[in-house]
Amino acid sequence: MHCPFNFYRTGGDNFPRFLDGMTHTLVDMLPFLSDAPGAAVRMSRPGCWAYLDMLSIGKSYFQLEYLAEGCPILSTVEERTLFALWAIVSSPLILSFDVTDDAEVERLWPIVANERALSINEQWAGEAGRLLKQAGACSYYIPP
Repeated sequence: MHCPFNFYRTGGDNFPRFLDGMTHTLVDMLPFLSDAPGAAVRMSRPGCWAYLDMLSIGKSYFQLEYLAEGCPILSTVEERTLFALWAIVSSPLILSFDVTDDAEVERLWPIVANERALSINEQWAGEAGRLLKQAGACSYYIPP
């Protein structure tokens, strides 16, 4: 399969909400992790990476807009989880926070400079991941 790009988008815009980040990783990317119909290679692979959109961790324009509307910010655990998911599926790790904000860089540095996560992101084991098991229909609890 020919790929004229280094990476390509797999879903819609990501916003600083945990459920959106999980959806982009675990739902929107599924067709790109599976074998392409009739193709001998995975659709996401070295030189042709499936890109989930920017990592919406830290303070970004979108997060500040959401805060103004009274929406909660991502917790550190949620930010760490989203970063790990992006790393696991070998998506390009494009950050969305203001890197000139020294306090924000210091707060997020343990996440974005995590050597184990970066090593996992860089490794290629012949695939970017696959669906092993899927639950049936369920409803999500979104706190008020």
